[in-house]
Amino acid sequence: MLEELIRHVSAGRVSPTTYSLGILQAKSFRILNAETAKVLKDYGVTNVDWAILGILSDTSKGLILSTISKRLGVQAPLVTVRMTVLAAEGLVIITPSAEDSRRRVVILSPKGKRLIPVVEKTLRRKIRPLFRNASVRDLMGFVNILALIVKNGEDESLI
Repeated sequence: MLEELIRHVSAGRVSPTTYSLGILQAKSFRILNAETAKVLKDYGVTNVDWAILGILSDTSKGLILSTISKRLGVQAPLVTVRMTVLAAEGLVIITPSAEDSRRRVVILSPKGKRLIPVVEKTLRRKIRPLFRNASVRDLMGFVNILALIVKNGEDESLI
């Protein structure tokens, strides 16, 4: 697939087809997702759990469940279910909000805080081969494009 895309672009065609880009994007997502899931399984967490733990690691104040749902771009019930599992595993602490007792605030537990750097280091090492032959510039361009897609996709005036 990649070879076909490269041949297409190098043959003087400026723009690859949308279907070839869609296939490439879907295949790369499936590969990255599967490799990440394999590593995370050893730590007893899912890809969604890892995303939740990562979001929580970026704040010391904790977050309400709806904020986590919004950042992930998923429905609140999924986050509620996963949060229950993460709390049972001792990775997060859930408490009532001081402002509104109906809301729940979630923070990383000490166990969760210790887990983050261990998993991050292992994940980076295990998925690094998937990015073989990519330069730092390539990787930064990839990250920038993903961020632009999300930003533009959330801007309803563009759609």
